Amino acid sequence: MLTGDNAGTAKAIAQQAGISRFEAEVLPAGKAEAVNRLKSGGRLVGMAGDGINDAPALAAADVSFAMAAGSDVAALALTPDLGRVVGHRRGGVSYVAHDGHVHWHIATADGISALVLARSARWALLVDERQRHRLVSLATGDVTSIAPALTTHGLTFAGDELLAFGHLLTRWQLVQRPTTLHAALGVSALALSSDDKLLARGDRASVAILDAQTGEVLRTVTPVARMVKALAFEPNTHDLAIAVTDASRVVVVDADSGAQRAELVDAEAPTGFRRVAWLGRTLVAAPYREAILTLDRTTNTAR
Repeated sequence: MLTGDNAGTAKAIAQQAGISRFEAEVLPAGKAEAVNRLKSGGRLVGMAGDGINDAPALAAADVSFAMAAGSDVAALALTPDLGRVVGHRRGGVSYVAHDGHVHWHIATADGISALVLARSARWALLVDERQRHRLVSLATGDVTSIAPALTTHGLTFAGDELLAFGHLLTRWQLVQRPTTLHAALGVSALALSSDDKLLARGDRASVAILDAQTGEVLRTVTPVARMVKALAFEPNTHDLAIAVTDASRVVVVDADSGAQRAELVDAEAPTGFRRVAWLGRTLVAAPYREAILTLDRTTNTAR
């Protein structure tokens, strides 16, 4: 445990939490140094924090966890150089380098509720508590307000192009006017393959696989006759996880052929799944109940 509090307070909290090793009166840079010491010993380091004083250590860690009830940090995004874009619960966003240096800070009247970072790390999308959307250049901190399509369900980046999906799937080229990529009604989920070649678009009952550059529909996959809730491509492959409502399974299909590769079943989740993600070759799924399920694709072990 690393804390800026005095030794007496730190010892009392450490005892309550069952933590035997702690450091007190640590400055923000000192927390980052502690993380780097662990990393230099060959360890994979995770850092949990809830305030701007933890930002340098969160930036230095291999994996960072922002506390949902944190005092200040509401959202984090990692850049390739291990910097962090930090959205603040009480308004504003900062770009913090891996060494803790703050490149810029933008004040906003409302807190930041979501952050999406372009894969090139040139742009960040900010969504505040009033659902206002802004694009920020990471290089300069310049801000551009955007108006997403009505009833937008989510946004993602395809390279340096921003895709908003809801009743319309709209593409922003960031330096030009937005254009409608596909006027498909009821777009409920979107995912981009790690090689930027395929775009998966979910709607009421099927998933369309598109060429990410041209928007051409290559094939359609129909998992079940339910609303597609979430999509996620496995890193470095074209295997696609599909979560739907009112069904107790997540299916993994080959987006190139449409063939089913695997499935993750939860008999206690008849109302379906709401989120899917990948950690390497492990599929992580969140059903509509208080549980997290995983499927190891290497051993095909579910838990």
